[in-house]
Amino acid sequence: MECVTSPSYSIMINGSPHGFFPGKRGLRQGDPMSPSLFILCIEYFSRLLALHTHGGGFNFHPGCARLGITHLAFADDLMLFGRGDNYSMQVLADAIEEFSACSGLEVNQAKSNLFFAGTMAEDTKAHITHMFGYTSAKLSVKYLGIPLASKLLKTADYSDLIQKMTSTVKKWNGKSLSCAGRLELIKSCLQGIEAYWLQAFPVPDNVASRIVAVARNFLWASKHAKVAWSTICLPKQEGGLGVRDIGTWNTTLHTKILWNVHTKTDSLWIKWIHTEILKDADFWE
Repeated sequence: MECVTSPSYSIMINGSPHGFFPGKRGLRQGDPMSPSLFILCIEYFSRLLALHTHGGGFNFHPGCARLGITHLAFADDLMLFGRGDNYSMQVLADAIEEFSACSGLEVNQAKSNLFFAGTMAEDTKAHITHMFGYTSAKLSVKYLGIPLASKLLKTADYSDLIQKMTSTVKKWNGKSLSCAGRLELIKSCLQGIEAYWLQAFPVPDNVASRIVAVARNFLWASKHAKVAWSTICLPKQEGGLGVRDIGTWNTTLHTKILWNVHTKTDSLWIKWIHTEILKDADFWE
């Protein structure tokens, strides 16, 4: 706790540190210890939730009851699940309040939302909203940089991906780069941006064609391509430039997911797929 409660800092002036002064609010944001501390805090919160929700009158979310899932956490991003009745929601609200009193951490209400699913009475929604103090919202929303939705994504949902790739390309002056330099930027940067989305979603053909257009126009520094993109995506020993074909890459990444489902990899998501979706059915059927 000495590392948490008594840090001191110095200021760099003209390249050299000068003086020390104590931190008034503990660790600063971005401190290397912060992730470890968050893990410790969320572990305590997880056990607190288990204590509050098991063995009482708490009703789990219908899609989470078999596995007893009450929450998902990623660093300081937290999602809570429960049936939309007043008692179950009060249990979650009490757990948050107790955790806040113990840790000193508080929920940022401006960045938190309630999501209601199914048919619920308006007075119940109003009571739950008042209980938590968060505003209600509807899916889809951005979570960890990608859309979180309950239905298949539409073309418009991929606009952030297209915009990010376009803005990234605009930062580079393509005319001052050689073709080899532009190719390297496509492989290392643009396809790195694609990878995060491709491993999560089956990208529609019209979205894939727009992604390819961004990369193709940057490669040739023009809208007029000199070689077909399918040829560019061939291995170098076959006359191509070794750029990944987006369709094949997308399918390969999803094959990895299917393999994890088939082999019942030990993860909560895989367990949920088998419990709620596949149940006792044969995977290949």
